[in-house]
Amino acid sequence: MYPMNRLSRSARPDRRGFTLIEALTVLIIASILMITAVEVYSHVRRTADTLHARLGKDLLCTEVLQRIAEDLDRLALPGFDTTVTVLNKNKNGYNVSQLTILSQYYGNTTRPEVYEKVIWQTDYDPMTDALILYRAHQGLRLEDPLLDVDASGAPREDVQRFVPVADGITYFEILVPSGQSLVNAWTQSRLPNAVVVSMSTALPVQNDLGEWVIPETGIYTRTIAIDRTRNVPFRFVAGEFDLSALDAHDPNSLEPLDATDSTDVPTDGRGASNSDDDIPAASRVPQEVQQ
Repeated sequence: MYPMNRLSRSARPDRRGFTLIEALTVLIIASILMITAVEVYSHVRRTADTLHARLGKDLLCTEVLQRIAEDLDRLALPGFDTTVTVLNKNKNGYNVSQLTILSQYYGNTTRPEVYEKVIWQTDYDPMTDALILYRAHQGLRLEDPLLDVDASGAPREDVQRFVPVADGITYFEILVPSGQSLVNAWTQSRLPNAVVVSMSTALPVQNDLGEWVIPETGIYTRTIAIDRTRNVPFRFVAGEFDLSALDAHDPNSLEPLDATDSTDVPTDGRGASNSDDDIPAASRVPQEVQQ
């Protein structure tokens, strides 16, 4: 027997490990993969944030325009004592607009009382150097049971609370069609035919003249008809149209078959074709069997 300290080299356990170079190589490869994954994630995150911000701005403008249209459709109805007032002015380089929809009724007094009054108004915000859009509501018709009533539960008719709806607005304008043009003020007692509301949250860009303007692609405009059920007067005007420039051939007309197409294929008395090309392959009979 051999002593224990004389075991052969092959019988000893293998205690070899990774060398320093191998460990550093693995760490470098793992770092490269981690940096690549972080860069890809950051790029996807920035792209998603940009898309969400753009969609949010577009959705904000469309929602505000829809809300204004709902107020006009609900209050500005013909046959009621309703007035629409539009005012515009310049403030700190921005156009500030105000739209007032006032619906009145005659109660026990001879003077009209406010049934419902809605005001849409923008104001300049020096903190953000942009516009803030507010909406105020008052009258007998309650929208918020907490804000539109006092401590006793009675409606607050003489209090106007301007609630901020949206901020960061860079362009807001309300115009009224009058004839062939658009006017920036309407104070008449009769209702206008429509109201044109334009809104944008896009940043201004510098044009060729060095002026900072809002790009037209970033402005959302909606024409809101006051009475959509009214009868629009129109008349037919007779006119002569020059058809000489048009092609005499009508593409929708059926083309007649050529002489070769109608004579090459014989037909029987019922108008059916006798050509083998028109007979399905499964129903064709060989010539030997026919004889």
